[in-house]
Amino acid sequence: MSGPGQKPALQATATAAHKHQVEQVTVSTIPTVKEVAQAGTKDLEVLVRVQAPTKATERVPIDLVAVLEMSDSMNWLPDSNDVAKDGKQSRLDLLKVAVKFVVSKLRGSDRLATVAFNGVVVKQFTTELKEIPDDRRKAELDFVDNITADSSNCLFGPALEKAVEILDNRTNKSRPGFIMFFSDRGESEVNAKATWAPEKYRSKIIWYKVSKDTTNKTTSEVHGMLRKYPVHTFGFGKFHWPKAMHAISTLSGGTYSFLNEDHDKITQAFGFCLGGLQTVVAADIKINLTVQPDNPEVRITDIHSGGYENYFPQDGRSGIITIPVLYAGEVKEFIVHIKVAPSGGTKQLLLTANGKCATWGLDGRVDAQIQFHDLNIERPQPVGKNQQQQQDGKVIEQVLRFKVLKMLSDFLQAMKSKGVNMEKDKETPVNSLVGLWNRVKTENPSIVQRYDVSVQAMLANLRKGDGGAFLCAWQSSNGMQRVTTMGSPGKVVDEYMTPAIQKMGEEAQKLLVEILAPPPPSEGCACLEFDMLIEQQIAYWSTVKLNRGQLRTVQQPVEVELGHNNPRSCYCCATRIHDVTAWYDGEERSVTPQLLVGASGVRRTATKGTPAITTVAVELPTDGIRPAVEITGQVPAEKKGRNACYTRGLGGHTHHISANSDALLCDYCQKAGHPRDECALLYMPKPVMTMYGVCSRGLMFFETKRSPFVNDAKQAGMVRVKNGTLSAAQVVAQLHRLVPVDFHWDVLDLGEGNFRVDFPNKAELTRLIVFGEFKDPHSPCLLQFAEWTNTEVVPYSLQDVWVSFHGVPSKAYDDFFALWDVGSLIGKTKALGMPFSPQLNVLRSLVGVINVDAIPRSTRWFYDEQGFELRIVVEDGAHWPNGPNDANDNNSDHVNGESNNKQTAARSSGAVAGSQLA
Repeated sequence: MSGPGQKPALQATATAAHKHQVEQVTVSTIPTVKEVAQAGTKDLEVLVRVQAPTKATERVPIDLVAVLEMSDSMNWLPDSNDVAKDGKQSRLDLLKVAVKFVVSKLRGSDRLATVAFNGVVVKQFTTELKEIPDDRRKAELDFVDNITADSSNCLFGPALEKAVEILDNRTNKSRPGFIMFFSDRGESEVNAKATWAPEKYRSKIIWYKVSKDTTNKTTSEVHGMLRKYPVHTFGFGKFHWPKAMHAISTLSGGTYSFLNEDHDKITQAFGFCLGGLQTVVAADIKINLTVQPDNPEVRITDIHSGGYENYFPQDGRSGIITIPVLYAGEVKEFIVHIKVAPSGGTKQLLLTANGKCATWGLDGRVDAQIQFHDLNIERPQPVGKNQQQQQDGKVIEQVLRFKVLKMLSDFLQAMKSKGVNMEKDKETPVNSLVGLWNRVKTENPSIVQRYDVSVQAMLANLRKGDGGAFLCAWQSSNGMQRVTTMGSPGKVVDEYMTPAIQKMGEEAQKLLVEILAPPPPSEGCACLEFDMLIEQQIAYWSTVKLNRGQLRTVQQPVEVELGHNNPRSCYCCATRIHDVTAWYDGEERSVTPQLLVGASGVRRTATKGTPAITTVAVELPTDGIRPAVEITGQVPAEKKGRNACYTRGLGGHTHHISANSDALLCDYCQKAGHPRDECALLYMPKPVMTMYGVCSRGLMFFETKRSPFVNDAKQAGMVRVKNGTLSAAQVVAQLHRLVPVDFHWDVLDLGEGNFRVDFPNKAELTRLIVFGEFKDPHSPCLLQFAEWTNTEVVPYSLQDVWVSFHGVPSKAYDDFFALWDVGSLIGKTKALGMPFSPQLNVLRSLVGVINVDAIPRSTRWFYDEQGFELRIVVEDGAHWPNGPNDANDNNSDHVNGESNNKQTAARSSGAVAGSQLA
């Protein structure tokens, strides 16, 4: 093993042409504590960090084999065992979209092969490695489109063997090779009589035993086969085989992802994987660890590397960690346990880390060295009583990550040994995992918050019966420190998301949006949303003065957007306005309008960037009763059936006008007294969106605050017409009669006698609901009233969590606004725990976030042009005001947290509980 004295010779082995690339792949170390007393001994936990360059010097071409299951289950619906028919998408349809996305995103220098399989390899749809230049890409896409699925059998072994054979038979093996494996089901039962299966696979392979059982010849061969290339497995639907697919990916150094919701997003899951594969910057990375050469008592006692191989001999004097490939921007973090022995010096060289890897440059693949890094610790003389040192938060969090991984491994092994079927027996695994997690929480009370949310998600999935898949995918993601899809592309560990992976996932999502988007509307109309604009732009109040008993004619202004060439026609579809129907207290009267174009009743206005508006005055008779007015127009014959302006399939062009005000209402502020282009809102300062969660894409969101000018008193209601039909204008006429207030009625005809109506306040709507049905005095129709039920789906909501920010400088604690602003790194600050923060040098904030799992362990923050590294800890919900109960909860939560004795206990364990300053 190389020692410190060999550094110059070792560094010199890197050629000058690749020196820049060598320097970019780095290794560094961080100890849990920075000093150990000279006479002391300690099991020191050291974080070993391997960091890849942010981008490759040269783009590395890859060889990719797509292994696709094609048994008859691929013809079924995504979420059931029914065959897809009547135009519905099958599993195979969704898979084809994903594979075609991969084909479209591979570079011309990349090579792709496909292996289709059921019980055997389907030769018709299996190809050798081929480059995909632009002139051949369409042929590849057509090939994917022509793939079909049949056979009730399914075996993984023959397909994986064929994929490895394809990569083994390459003439040029300098480029990295990968396998993407997709399946929606488990393997078929096999025995000696299963003549359809290849002979070597007629004995069932227990995939999770492949890495341990090397006595069986077939198992041993499969073990060696899977060790050659990373296999990234994708399970689809609730009937796939998580244990086998996780075992295959773990043994090969790949990842396991699954989708049992958002099935159409398998393309995005493929995109996450491809985004990493296309940004390989190093391969065959070996990190060498050497302890202090002159003290034989110092030795490595353990290495925690998750899904990556490690080795250290019995004497513990050295160790190796192996990483098959590194993607651009990746960081791998491992924990090495070192026994520190007494020392006579004040400073001690404890560990040296270096390594080697393969990189790619102008000359292709070359071997390169990773520069040395020395870990030195202070060895002071003990003075008085030893004080407890503050432990490095980054190291402790990684220690806990490996403890959680070990806990899950023990849990899954216990379930296997007990023969528990986690899909059917849900209580046993839940109770077992809760017990294991409580034990970990007891041992690490101050740092478990970060993983508690993940464990709760595991328990929720166990209770639903699909916890095995979720646990395996979480284990794969955190063991390999890479993005995996855990049920849906929205459920990933964001800290492993590199820019390239994120970009490829976004491109996949964009593709899905384009595929699922409705077809473009037919041409022939400039205003595609005219139906909605009818209510907003034309339904204005008319000038009608109340003077009952006297029949007279008044000018009723109606604002209609008209074209310049034909002011009597709709500017959008040329419909000519030719008739007005008015209802006086429910009684219909048809009148001929007089469009006073060019007369004093006409007002022409224009706002910059919008067409001119002509206000046309219409003469209507009135007997003092407020009329509801409907203007209709004749549809030009050449435009019938082609224009979006034609409301709800009627042959006319209908604008609903309500008349119960002495002035027009501005459609910007919904107030009278001024024309629209003179509205004060146009000249006020306009709001700007606020951005929160700026430190991570998974936390970022934008918020627009509700305007103070919105009328919050209005209440949406539903009007249902029975025993006949009424138009919107007739409904408005009845509302004038039943609710005698000066109010602008917004009525939306939903069809089938249903109308959505905005009432002036909730009291008026409640009065009508309590009274019951109302009869129209001029028809047999009955009107029923009910509250409007909002069916809009709110896809996102903020989750309030108490978060501790460690590392805020002392001078910032006098700056309330600066402290408030810190929370915007991860979300929207709701409150500060001020009374306790300065004393403990910890800033506590109540923050609304969109994804607790996406909160990073640390981030950089600048205050007064000085940069600081903030460590972020999500606090246990049991310590929040009115928080959930935990094992030690005394059920006495109140506005300032739990009882004093619990606050004391929480502070002593590092989870600070403070009062809320709203």
